Amino acid sequence: FNTVFHSCDKTVKKVLDFTRSQTSLLDSVVPDVKTVIIVNLFPFYKTDSSKLYELLNELCETRNGYEDLLEANLLKIRRGIQKADYIVYGWGDPPDNVDEWYHRELTSRILIAAKRFGKENTFVFTSTRDEIITQKRNPRHPIIITLTGLMRCKIEHFYTVSLN
Repeated sequence: FNTVFHSCDKTVKKVLDFTRSQTSLLDSVVPDVKTVIIVNLFPFYKTDSSKLYELLNELCETRNGYEDLLEANLLKIRRGIQKADYIVYGWGDPPDNVDEWYHRELTSRILIAAKRFGKENTFVFTSTRDEIITQKRNPRHPIIITLTGLMRCKIEHFYTVSLN
């Protein structure tokens, strides 16, 4: 696939470079990637994830605005899931200032959508770390690891991810 970098952050560039390298491997589990859709768990973005809490607080002051943003973001994620031939989960653990239960609710909604659409080509990133899934049962975020490959995963009870 062709990669066009207009302006993107380190995570997006890293994932796109990694995807290009994976599709060129003879034994690739994702041999025919033509389009990459990268979505964000939250409907807004901060390069420094520790600043998400401040932004969340600001948006929650106008609750309807935040709820509308959240629902619109989840709708875009569901549409991306529906179109996808392959799905790679990589949201990581919640940043320090983001509530774990809230984070789990968002990730669960994504996993529920993948399950409803019958998506079976689901993966997590592998890395040089021993543990692929975090202690909190989240797939590791690609920016904090050295990407080495992909491993199939499945959706577990309580909508967490485990390895096949």
